[in-house]
Amino acid sequence: MGRKSKLTDAQWGRLSGLDWHSIANGLLSISNNENAVIQVLRLMLIFGHLHRLLKVRPISRYRFEVTVSTGRIDLLLFHDDGGVSIVEAKADRAPRDIAPGIGQLFMYEAAVHKSMRPAYVNKILIAPIRPEQSVDLTRACELADVQFTILPVFEDMKREIDSIRTLSEDHG
Repeated sequence: MGRKSKLTDAQWGRLSGLDWHSIANGLLSISNNENAVIQVLRLMLIFGHLHRLLKVRPISRYRFEVTVSTGRIDLLLFHDDGGVSIVEAKADRAPRDIAPGIGQLFMYEAAVHKSMRPAYVNKILIAPIRPEQSVDLTRACELADVQFTILPVFEDMKREIDSIRTLSEDHG
């Protein structure tokens, strides 16, 4: 089916039936790094759920790790209406460590406007943080016209991800 993975169609089916917040929580409890957040985004794109989580227009195409003059964009989403969404993924769970992503998004926006001239640019910061920790960060994002999306963290979801990992290793 064109997938470059060791998972069978049945295993992919099992993945597609899971709650995506649960998958995110599990992946992030296994590995607290930016790559884990990006892998969650990849899975959500595969199954067509990312635009709902991010609350953006449907995605016509996308590119991961896009190098621009001001750095590397984690994920660039293209929309049918000519707009783009820039997604900056952060793995840190403390608001003070996530906040620099707001500045990065503005730098990326400037580079995207210069090189691509999109109809509009959405700036999205996504991180695994507990809602009660996000009040000031959420307000800062609102003031900066940056959408902040929380990937909630629940350590007990690790078991579900471990079970999927075991399935993929057993059948890979």
